[in-house]
Amino acid sequence: MEAFKEFYLGQQRRLAMAGKILFPIPNRRVSKRLYRVTAPTLVLWGGADKLIVPAYGERWARLIPGAQVQIIPDAGHMLPYEQPEIFVDALSRFLG
Repeated sequence: MEAFKEFYLGQQRRLAMAGKILFPIPNRRVSKRLYRVTAPTLVLWGGADKLIVPAYGERWARLIPGAQVQIIPDAGHMLPYEQPEIFVDALSRFLG
């Protein structure tokens, strides 16, 4: 019974951690703090991102003063790997 209890508690801890890692974006505290960002900011987002939809990138860009947003078509959540040329070009233009 003790081994079952330890297994069950361990599973619950792992699931709780996975939830925190996999679903941080709906955390409204992030949105409430974005106004503090003062550095020039480029928000790059994959237009086909199924994990965190592009609407979050657009909203973050509105909440960060002076931020620019670029949605990269045909890229998902791993846009630097899925569209590396477009990613590097957008970043290079932003950095000058």
